[in-house]
Amino acid sequence: MSLEYKSTPIGALPNEWKVLQLDEIGEFKNGINKGKEDFGHGFPMVNLNDVFGVSTIYNTNLGLVNSTINERESYSLIKGDVLFIRSSVKPSGVGLTATISCDMRDTVYSGFIIRFRDNGVLDLGYKRHCFYEKGFRDRLLAKSTVSANTNINQNALNTLLLAVPPLQEQQKIAEILSTVDAKIDIIDQQITQTQELKKGLMQRLLTKGIGHTEFKDSPLGKIPKSWEVVKQSEVATFFNGRAYKLTEWEKEGIPVIRLQNLTGTGKTYYYSNLKLPDHQYCHNGDLLYMWSATFGPVKWFGDKAIYHYHIWKIEHDLNRLDSGFHYYLLDDVTARMKNESHGSTMLHVTKGGMEKLLIKLPSLKEQQKIADILSSVDEKLEVLLEKKVHYQVLKQGLMQQLLTGKIRVKV
Repeated sequence: MSLEYKSTPIGALPNEWKVLQLDEIGEFKNGINKGKEDFGHGFPMVNLNDVFGVSTIYNTNLGLVNSTINERESYSLIKGDVLFIRSSVKPSGVGLTATISCDMRDTVYSGFIIRFRDNGVLDLGYKRHCFYEKGFRDRLLAKSTVSANTNINQNALNTLLLAVPPLQEQQKIAEILSTVDAKIDIIDQQITQTQELKKGLMQRLLTKGIGHTEFKDSPLGKIPKSWEVVKQSEVATFFNGRAYKLTEWEKEGIPVIRLQNLTGTGKTYYYSNLKLPDHQYCHNGDLLYMWSATFGPVKWFGDKAIYHYHIWKIEHDLNRLDSGFHYYLLDDVTARMKNESHGSTMLHVTKGGMEKLLIKLPSLKEQQKIADILSSVDEKLEVLLEKKVHYQVLKQGLMQQLLTGKIRVKV
């Protein structure tokens, strides 16, 4: 070990750094519990949903709760307080933190949250990052308990060890990490703006087309005079996927695409060597539709595969319907169906219903132009999402190096 580092209970750290239990540098306090009748009126309250997914909490858009003067004093929130999530369905959610950005007058916090108020040893910016360091998270999860949810309590939090650099070094570390956060925030704004642009373009292009001045009435409302209204079955064929028995899965062969492979929630593939009709296979570029639990069209970009029961493959009359245009049309149709069911994912979508569904049909040339425009927006979104992932990975690497002292900052 280098002479600049020392051995500690949480690993090698710079000589100037301290390892402190959280109860040595601050106090924890559970939040307030209220009955249903107390919500919706009174004074602001930070709830569980206000903490998930954010690093800093501002005194805006908070729900209300009926609280007394004594409660508002006892469960107060001041600049620099750190709120820990006490309980989470998923282990990854327990103990996540958010920092209070300013004194929040007359505001209390929920019983699902534990407040940590330190004694000035930690820099405000440093507190936004240090509780996300992998070693600290591992120690926290090791002290959590699991029942229906994963939980952490005050006693466990009090005993957690934290690496504490000198204050000026904390500030420099926080400055570096906050710079990356700012870049991620900018990319998030660009993603939101591009998504709104796409939404507006789809609304216009799929109803009014490109450059039309004459319109006519149709079963689907006003449409350009040159457009048709047809049933999907007139221009596309929907093929059912195949259900498999457990005994039919193989360790190798042709991969079987399931919903989780299309949504990114699972990467495990099963395989089959059954001889199937040609329409049971999909190939690179084919259009698929997820119709159970998860809904919507997806383009398959991969090798030859078999699609599972909860997926339809769509083949097109290429003289009348462009596959790229149909992808966006189905995306719009699915969004409208979800909107009409008030956002529920429990839609009732049948193959017969989809085949009978009326759609607006521009000329093939206009379909391809519309698809090209929307595809270019999707490509921009893809670039932005890749940039965001890049900076998130960069931040994780920096956190692991800076918050453990493996890389030192110049103060």
